[in-house]
Amino acid sequence: MRLAITCTVLALSIACFTSFSWAVITLFSRPAGINWKMTFLSAMGILSSIVQVVVVATVRPGASRTVSALILYVGALVLFWWTVPHAAEAQLNIAFTKVEPVNLLVTGPYAYVRHPFYASYLLYWIAGALVSSWLWTSVFVMGSCYFVAMDQEEKGFQLSPLAVSYATYKHKTGALFPILQFSKRKTSD
Repeated sequence: MRLAITCTVLALSIACFTSFSWAVITLFSRPAGINWKMTFLSAMGILSSIVQVVVVATVRPGASRTVSALILYVGALVLFWWTVPHAAEAQLNIAFTKVEPVNLLVTGPYAYVRHPFYASYLLYWIAGALVSSWLWTSVFVMGSCYFVAMDQEEKGFQLSPLAVSYATYKHKTGALFPILQFSKRKTSD
């Protein structure tokens, strides 16, 4: 049973890595090529993913950490593949592309978070860190890269003709996590 769970965690880790690699290679547009920031992000992602796969294959964490990692890997994959058709239709650019945005996605996962791909990637890194606590370094490094990319993308929207629409959208949605809105019930006397 333990071997089956380890193999499942390993398969999910590899599925995330290959899905994300596929997106970098084929999904995202490159109108200005790939700059050094994206090259760095890709290199760090590949290196960290290889380390994660090796660690997942060899480390035996406790049951609660393993189950948590399984849930996060599945969440990462579900969010990623839910986002793909929306991104494909909009022909999104690869990270760190300095091109004025021409459309604002607000449907599908984008109705809940502004950066569902980055959220998916972070779930993957956190899942790996749950398997082995020293992998939190990859969460920090990769997360820092994503925050820089998100900041650049959001500034691009703020300086574009979509600025007003984006400000409204930003107010209603979280960057990586949905904004929980609690409505107050009116009580009648």
